[in-house]
Amino acid sequence: MKTIICVLTAGLVLLALGGPSAQAGVIMLLTQNTWEGSNPTPPAGSPDDAFVAWLQGQGHTVVKRVVSSAISAATLTTEANSAGAQLIIIGPRNTSSYYNDKAINTIPIPMLALMAHVIRPAQMGWVASTSGADNIPWTTEIVVRPTHPWVAGLSSTWFTYPTGIGDTRWSTQVETDTVNHMVGNGTVIALRDGTVVPLNATNPVEFAVWEKGTPFYSGTTQTPAETRVFLGVTDWARYYSGYQCSFDNLTADGKEVLRRTINGIIPEPATLALLGLGLGGMLLRRRSR
Repeated sequence: MKTIICVLTAGLVLLALGGPSAQAGVIMLLTQNTWEGSNPTPPAGSPDDAFVAWLQGQGHTVVKRVVSSAISAATLTTEANSAGAQLIIIGPRNTSSYYNDKAINTIPIPMLALMAHVIRPAQMGWVASTSGADNIPWTTEIVVRPTHPWVAGLSSTWFTYPTGIGDTRWSTQVETDTVNHMVGNGTVIALRDGTVVPLNATNPVEFAVWEKGTPFYSGTTQTPAETRVFLGVTDWARYYSGYQCSFDNLTADGKEVLRRTINGIIPEPATLALLGLGLGGMLLRRRSR
């Protein structure tokens, strides 16, 4: 027993010393790295510079993969494994038709999609909706599950846009305690508040997660090999009335939601090490007997 306590104590010390980097991992960011069409010039450098710098500030290693044509599951698997990626982020600057290979869902690496129009049946196949819902007025998020660890204790204002207009690019759905029409077997965490509608009225999904091994929705054969998450920041890439949004449009709480989400997806090296140390201590104690 003393051995186990000593080992666990040492593990906790290592966890404490690890600080913010204890959760750090390797992230592959898929991006086109450009502004759309004739959109305004970015504030500085590449549109993803601020996002990449923020991820690196969290201790993550970022491998940026510029997507300029259709990408296959085989190619993405090879590149992600070569990079040692623990998470693939589909950035907001992407052409949806580049993601028509639904076999990407068989890649055993967690995926976080930051743009809505790549997760429709015609592309990734995460949601049961093919139409778009563009230029929807909105004010804040309706947090359906406020106790969810990725949003608990935070405000519901995650984004700020001068135009007050969102471009969700997929149609609305009805959210109740028991029915999630578009996301099927996924769990809705938040909806977009369009003109302050009641919780059970039609409203675009803002934040949802699908667990591995369960078909995304009834009638589909698409089954995630690992966790799949959609967080509706597609407005980073879209624009309205001549204004294009960027990573800077996330509020402090919005960035905290994103930070918690990423850290909740990437395995914790320190926690895994602590578990290994504990098991090792138990084995040593058994041998000493």
